[in-house]
Order: sequence, then structure tokens, then C-alpha cells
Amino acid sequence: MKFLFPESDDFSFEKIEFSDHQIQSIEKKSISTKIDKFDDCKVVFKIRGEEYYLEDLSTGYISLLTILINIVAWIEIINPIQSKYITEAVGIVLIDEIDLHLHPKWQINIRDGLLKLFPNLQFILTTHSPYIIQRCRKGEIIFLPEINEKSFDLEPSIEKFSGWNIDEISRSLLLVKNLEHSNYKNLKNRIANALAERNGELIKDLLLKLEEITSSENSLVAKIKARLNWILDEDNNDKD
Repeated sequence: MKFLFPESDDFSFEKIEFSDHQIQSIEKKSISTKIDKFDDCKVVFKIRGEEYYLEDLSTGYISLLTILINIVAWIEIINPIQSKYITEAVGIVLIDEIDLHLHPKWQINIRDGLLKLFPNLQFILTTHSPYIIQRCRKGEIIFLPEINEKSFDLEPSIEKFSGWNIDEISRSLLLVKNLEHSNYKNLKNRIANALAERNGELIKDLLLKLEEITSSENSLVAKIKARLNWILDEDNNDKD
């Protein structure tokens, strides 16, 4: 489970509770050999030291657990007895919208996690997640064309995307044309005009508004401040 849930989340199977006893490990053979009914039982998980029942988990946890349980159940059904271990099972798994309900940090881990858990399975996944695309390796991505096109080229991409940032993937690959909020874009345009007019007071006023809606790491704010200081210094030198 650590392959799929980041270690910072400290997520693990804890036990199965029955009315009269508990099972502390899903690897114990007693689960399959000594217990015939699971009607009166609850699966307990531990997250950051706290215990939770299955129904208490978020949709993201449940979504990922559902995928894993379905794969394991499928392995049990279709594989011969000697290939029932998940590391030895072979086959093809189709998962639509693998990123659905998953936090971005789980989307980052999902590709490598599935392959570590099921090294001999082939996964065919669909996704709109730039985080998953960024983690894929050369030859693993096929971009589906627009539905109204008459012919389809389903050749895997030969490009690597590990060096692309999320905005680049969203714009160039997922065809998201406008990632900027209209308020941010409008402020940028007004500041550009104020800089062209060398209107220091207006720049300072607009800069304060820009800082209210941007992160402390926004590089544009730092550039505008530097340009504003240069304009103010120039104006002061002219007055002298």
C-alpha cells in the first residue's frame, strides 16, 4: 500500500473486526481456512496513527481500494493456482479515468505503484491528469484524436514528458487554452499599461491588488517590483 499512498499519509491495513475476535493481518492463512462467513465483520485501516472503518474513508481512498480489490479478485478468478500471487499474475487491466477522485499526490504515485504491485500485468488507462502524463515513460502515452476526425493514429508518443511542467502539459497536450483567471489576466494588462506610462502610483496600487490574488512565489510580482523601483529611482534622479 505504501507504493500507492505516500508515506506521509501513513495508510495501512490494520485488522478485521468480528463480533468475537480480530484478524490482524490479511496475509494470515486463517482468513481463508478458518472463517466461512464475513457477514458480521468490519475492516479497519490506520491513517496517521488513527483507526478508521471503511465507511469512514474518503472517496479517494475508497476509489483506489476498489481498483486494487477488483484487480486482486480478477487475478484469483482467471489465473491458475500457480499464478495467483499478484507479483506473478499476467493479464491486461483496463481502467477508465484512473485519476478520478484521486488527490494530485496520489496521481503522481499511481503509475509506479501499480507496476510495483502487479509487475507482470499490462495496464491500459485513460486520464486527463497532467500529473499522470508527467510520470509516464517514453512509448507509454497515446493521445486520442478529436472524435469528429475520420482517421485515427494510435501510435504511442515517442516523447518524454518528465521535464514538462503541469501548465505546459495542460496547454500543449490537453489543449486547455486559458489557464489564467480573468481577474489575474486583467490586472496583468493594466499593470503593463501603467508600466508603459511610467505611472508609479498606479503601478503600486495595482501591485497591491495583484499580491492579494497571487502566491508568495509568483515571479511576476518580483519582476514588477523591480521594474517599479527602477522607475521610481529614475524619477527621483530626474527631480535632482
